[in-house]
Amino acid sequence: MELSNNILVLKDLVMALLARVEALESENAALQADNTILRLEVADLRSRLNLNIKNSHKPPCSDGLTNKPGLSKGPAKKSGGQFGHKGKTHKMVDIPDAVLIHHIPSCPCSHKVFSAISWFTYLFAHKKCGRLALDCDDSLLKDFQNRAVHDCWESYFGFKQCQHSLCCPHLQRELTNLVGKGSKWATQMHRFILDLYQTSQKATPIVADKQSWEQEFKYSCQLANQGEPLPKQGWRGKPKDSKGRNLLNLLVKYQKGLLDFAFIHGIPFSNNQAERDNHCLKTKQKVATNFQTLKGAKYFALFQSYTSTFQKHSMNVFTNLINVFDEKSIVFQVG
Repeated sequence: MELSNNILVLKDLVMALLARVEALESENAALQADNTILRLEVADLRSRLNLNIKNSHKPPCSDGLTNKPGLSKGPAKKSGGQFGHKGKTHKMVDIPDAVLIHHIPSCPCSHKVFSAISWFTYLFAHKKCGRLALDCDDSLLKDFQNRAVHDCWESYFGFKQCQHSLCCPHLQRELTNLVGKGSKWATQMHRFILDLYQTSQKATPIVADKQSWEQEFKYSCQLANQGEPLPKQGWRGKPKDSKGRNLLNLLVKYQKGLLDFAFIHGIPFSNNQAERDNHCLKTKQKVATNFQTLKGAKYFALFQSYTSTFQKHSMNVFTNLINVFDEKSIVFQVG
């Protein structure tokens, strides 16, 4: 290509080239932005594919037969009673510590069901699964005034009349997910929770030197704050926090509820008991796909509440279900 010797022509050519360069730079910037977003989406999708019951809230059945206990149970032992173990079980006593008389169809002590979850089970069905269900007439949580142990579902914290403690294994699974991505602070925090759990002898006695443990927790949070990236501004809306920073903010906000199991007597490390009590509903849904009617779901929840409660008291399920249908009083011994 021969260039003209005319200055005006050359000037027009230079201006056209500069405009072309500016357009290409603008297009390149847009492509880089798209590429960044696509990379983040790919990373998010890969992260979802790597989720399992150890690093997320996925149900145990999603891992098939490969799942293992989330917490170490120490040296491997044979199943069943160990050699030299005398063995004991709940026995009938002449003078029980407390007696609850259960009248059909209503229970005047129903507000105690959640506070004694190891003794009683209460399930109900509702067409909604959010705050509307928790506030309905069948729900006990709106009237519950003791301490609820649960995951970090925001709707639970809306009930101000009760105290809240967190299920630590739920948070540990989130930390495990971050550990798999190379997060150093998540590794340290995961180790901290396990050390506190082992020190409390699996949430049995109250741990001494509470202030020292709290200081170590705060120090770990400070390191996490330095290690987690700042919120990133997207195309629209407010800046978005990373999953690690979201989890960090949660730990800081609910620090007391997270550490309650070690410093308050009777607070469990997890809400696994409630999860197990609810497992029958999930199994029913998995086998039968769903309940055909809401009425049928309510009957199933009521029937399972009785069945589970009888089993917890080592009572004959069939005999006592007959008593329920015959509207006979049932006496539970707690203690």
